[in-house]
Amino acid sequence: MSAASHCSLADLTRALGGELRGDASRPVHRIASLEHADGECIGFVAHSRFKAQVEQTGAGSLIVREDLADLALARCGAVIVTADPYLYFARLTRWWAQRQRAAVAPDRKSTRLNSSHLVISY
Repeated sequence: MSAASHCSLADLTRALGGELRGDASRPVHRIASLEHADGECIGFVAHSRFKAQVEQTGAGSLIVREDLADLALARCGAVIVTADPYLYFARLTRWWAQRQRAAVAPDRKSTRLNSSHLVISY
């Protein structure tokens, strides 16, 4: 598994901000909806009308507003509190995609074209 395929919540909040509560070392391997999340996933809740879904999610961590922080923390063990979880989730998705692309991009220092042959240096 590549380093870009997961990160800790501490890494995530260093990059994107927000107030981290709970286990800062908790790894995040995927971004998921509340209903499809498991313990390696992070999801988000933008409105208190989704309290029932917070109580049922299997997510390992959640992005929430202050009014859902205690409930989400009790359920998941780690939360990122922010004024606008929807915007934070959008920024997270973009940041995550950039990390994934960087992890699979060819190393320009070790791959070059030489005449009509591809030369890969190790």
